[in-house]
Amino acid sequence: MKISLVVCNVCQDPKKPTRQYRVASEGRSMVADLCKEDGAPIEQLFEKQPTTTRTRRQQSQVTSMEEIERLKNKGTKKP
Repeated sequence: MKISLVVCNVCQDPKKPTRQYRVASEGRSMVADLCKEDGAPIEQLFEKQPTTTRTRRQQSQVTSMEEIERLKNKGTKKP
């Protein structure tokens, strides 16, 4: 039997529940398990920021080879 215990990365108190945070900055990233007190500065950042919503990516237009050839020929024809 194996038992694992996750403790805060800062205070390492086994009696305090933890929450996992993923932090990224300037190409670096890390995962930290922090108790409520040690995670408070990060939570304050969330409180100051407005809720963000994901924007939809613009769909790519797909054009067949036949359509490309037709458009090319259309531009070269003289009236």
